[in-house]
Amino acid sequence: MRRPDLAILACFLGLPVAAHAQTAPAIGGSAEVFAGGELESYLRTLSTLGIARLHQTSLRQYSPVEARWLLTIPESLAHPWAARLRERGDGAGTSWVRLVRPAVAARVNSGYPWGINDGAVWAGRGATLWASAGVAVRWGVLTVVANPLVSAAQNADFPIVDSGRPGRLRFEDWQHAGIVDYPQRFGDGVYSLVDPGESMVRLDAAGVALGFSTAHEWWGPTQRYPYLLGTNAAGFPHLFLGTSRPLDLRLVRAHARLLWGQLDESHYFEAEGGNAYLTRPRRFAAGLATVLQPGALPNLELGLARFIHAPWPDGGGIPRRYWTRPFEGIFKIDLPVLNPSIPSDSRSLDGENQLASVFARFTVPQHGFELYAELGREDHPWDGRYLMLTFDEQSSTSFGFAKAWRRVDGTVITRLRGEAINFQMAQVDLYRGGAPTYLHPSGTNQGHTQRGQILGAGVGVGGAAGSFLAWDRLDPNGRWTVEWSRTVRHDSGLDSTARLRPTDGLDVVHAIGAERLLFVGSRELTAGASLGRDFNRDFAGDRSNLSVYVSVLGWR
Repeated sequence: MRRPDLAILACFLGLPVAAHAQTAPAIGGSAEVFAGGELESYLRTLSTLGIARLHQTSLRQYSPVEARWLLTIPESLAHPWAARLRERGDGAGTSWVRLVRPAVAARVNSGYPWGINDGAVWAGRGATLWASAGVAVRWGVLTVVANPLVSAAQNADFPIVDSGRPGRLRFEDWQHAGIVDYPQRFGDGVYSLVDPGESMVRLDAAGVALGFSTAHEWWGPTQRYPYLLGTNAAGFPHLFLGTSRPLDLRLVRAHARLLWGQLDESHYFEAEGGNAYLTRPRRFAAGLATVLQPGALPNLELGLARFIHAPWPDGGGIPRRYWTRPFEGIFKIDLPVLNPSIPSDSRSLDGENQLASVFARFTVPQHGFELYAELGREDHPWDGRYLMLTFDEQSSTSFGFAKAWRRVDGTVITRLRGEAINFQMAQVDLYRGGAPTYLHPSGTNQGHTQRGQILGAGVGVGGAAGSFLAWDRLDPNGRWTVEWSRTVRHDSGLDSTARLRPTDGLDVVHAIGAERLLFVGSRELTAGASLGRDFNRDFAGDRSNLSVYVSVLGWR
């Protein structure tokens, strides 16, 4: 949409158009503080340095109120991108119309699919192109953002392991065909899609937020590998209810969010089994996340979250229990039987699955340091005794840190970041037959996915792990990044005879890369490349991949 067209729309709605400085164009605004995005990451770093407001990072998407707080930075506090953050929030109660800056991006993979936390986009072998653009409207307590995305992947051929199923289903995950919707390849031709992207309609009043959204949620303090929800898959349509600003309970400040949504399977998956109740292609999702900040220690975040999958209900509307699921007990023995055809002693086959996590984040204000951890668990434990005896069954652990240094004049920030997640199967899983992470084969068959991509950490399903270490330099011209990552795609588990973990039972990718973000006028140009080596890919031979990425954000 051209600026004259935007002005006409604003006049029709009776709203002003947000002004942009011509000498130093603003980057984004509250409508562009997307979960997991560049601007959100930058503000997070400023927060640890005492430049931006100290605020929780474990429950994102931020509300307009929270985004405005983070963007309102005193002019006396110098930071690298200060000249491009002239738009310091939107002002309480103001109304406006503004463009969500258009973005165009491309990735080329030479050997195999590679990409993480890129939303609905699936970057296969060959070239993948995608673009997004939209508009944001604020009218009193109402915020509307429409920011759709289109993508097309060349999806060139590369070796896969045949799943043993017919037709389009041969592309399914070869280890867990018919159990998890995690295709090795999305067909044998061009894979294209249109997605609503970071779009939403929301009301924020009296500290309460209510709305409908397809925008991403990021639960937990992690930077790259969230256990429950992040940006690795497409955002799913959901209703949400929660706080739009911290709730002051004297001893603590509380943040909370409830959501109810719909999850869908991809075209390249079909659940196994003849029970129509368990194999229906849609699932009902319900979730609850809570973050607490002690009043005496606001730089500490403590939180817990749970996310529940269940078969989509039959016709006649959503049953009452579906809405109250997030408040149910955590023990399976206390839950009602959803499907009357299933015996009460076989509730693990009722099609329902829960993933839950507890997490913490600690920052040292003014010193640019943060440390965080998350512990996740798949499925309801049967009862309290079972939980105590098998605490590490179907579990995931995450640790991460970041340290930033600011030059005396404030114009340069260097940053060191690292994070690791591990849900390789423990001995208790192997010997007790526990359901691997993100699969839960005895219940909801699609796994923890949306349209074939993992909702949480995009490293794999079953026994997988991921870690990275990155160095950044942020200056008035943009950002430099150099990083190393390690991804365990598959882990076959302990050898049943030698009781050793054989090297040929691990599928591990090591990758090194560099990226440059460069400001050119009001545009942001990003280019990067990484070289990966997949050792023992699919427990066969080694394979290399060169991944090159470019994007343009903005206009003029």
